[in-house]
Amino acid sequence: MLDNLSDADSLWKEINTNYSKQFAFKDIEIDEIENKREAAKQWFRLQVDELGEPWVTKVINRWIKDHTREYSDFLSNYQEAYNHIAELLDLQTI
Repeated sequence: MLDNLSDADSLWKEINTNYSKQFAFKDIEIDEIENKREAAKQWFRLQVDELGEPWVTKVINRWIKDHTREYSDFLSNYQEAYNHIAELLDLQTI
């Protein structure tokens, strides 16, 4: 998601006044993140180490804003799957 944002996107400064696309991908290249699971995990950990947990929240909230349909579908599918299992186990549904 971050790799598709323009350099002028407001999210960069919302995350941190010194944060930028160049900074985000300075240690690990985008194609390596996209193609190697371990590189993606390492990149994610580096971002959290540098910027803390608020980084995660801001990026996820932006993804939700930009992908409302996918987010809504995910919640619906999750609830359906949970309720199916809850009924099998005689638990309260959501």
